Amino acid sequence: MGRRRGRVKNSDPVVAERRVQIQQLMLAGYTLAQLRVYAETQGWSMNQVNQDHALISEEWSKQSEEELTHARAQAIQRIRKDLTRMRESIAPLLPKSKGKKGATPPPEPVSYREIAAHELLLARIEGTLRPVEVKVDVRANSRRALIDTINSMSPEDMDRLVAEQRDLEMRLRKG
Repeated sequence: MGRRRGRVKNSDPVVAERRVQIQQLMLAGYTLAQLRVYAETQGWSMNQVNQDHALISEEWSKQSEEELTHARAQAIQRIRKDLTRMRESIAPLLPKSKGKKGATPPPEPVSYREIAAHELLLARIEGTLRPVEVKVDVRANSRRALIDTINSMSPEDMDRLVAEQRDLEMRLRKG
């Protein structure tokens, strides 16, 4: 019988056992280089070890992404519930009904600052927070700084500056 080409099926017990061993070693903190050394003692090919390592790493990445997505969804749901309760606490309270024992007391009122902080947190988690655009005109700022400097000079300093400038221009012409 000839050798099969292409990928080996996952149903092969030898492949499944090798992958379990590699996964256990990866969980124990083995690097790919350490796995290769172990593979030599087991008689495995480096290509098989590389493929198994890549497959396991990819599977773990997908699981992490799914868990992160799930955790984000749960956080969003909790924050929305909190916001609902917070908004209800600042709504005008209905008159209390008489004669009911054990009725739940109205929630403690919260400040608008607390609601705004919760809204900001929700926007960050959902990714809907837009960056603030700041336009800086360097020329205008430089001109303003120069004007402020000139305006703050004494008449003697101004005369000295003008004389220095004329001297520099004279040297440049002779130059």
